[in-house]
Amino acid sequence: MAEQPIPILVIDDDAGQARLAQRTLERAGYTVAVAHDGDTGLALYATGVYDVLMVDHQMPGKGGLEVLRTVALRGALPPTIMVTGNGDEAIAVEAMKLGAGDYLVKDVEGRYLTLLPTIVARVLHQQRLVVEKRQAEEALRQTLAVLEVRVQERTAALQQANALLHAAIAERPRAAAALAQ
Repeated sequence: MAEQPIPILVIDDDAGQARLAQRTLERAGYTVAVAHDGDTGLALYATGVYDVLMVDHQMPGKGGLEVLRTVALRGALPPTIMVTGNGDEAIAVEAMKLGAGDYLVKDVEGRYLTLLPTIVARVLHQQRLVVEKRQAEEALRQTLAVLEVRVQERTAALQQANALLHAAIAERPRAAAALAQ
């Protein structure tokens, strides 16, 4: 059975750039929905299931950081890529603090588009690692809980055996005295 294509939501006010990103990602095997402003993007996100968000930083109305803040308030961000026309470390740091997996600067020649499928694959991989780590930690917690119960059971059994042994030792002189009589 073939795997379902991974759905991506691209939120970018530049229709041309959004269409180029959409084509690039669709050629790489993803399904892509496009929103041309933050409010529309948030409405689409609320009604659909998107495995990846690609959000432009500068948009009229709700900008990229505001979109990320709004999505983050609803729960953990899905793998997210912040895209901007001008690189700014402060914006990159803020996006990463909100949970973005990567930050990409659009270059005039459009070379960023060739990196886009690789970056999407990387943020998806990072997300899988986070999920696997969480699952491994939960399995470890459950195993530790089971082991703790076993230790408590063994300790109780040993304490009971120890008590029986002490009782037998205490009884020994009486039994020896009775035997001597």
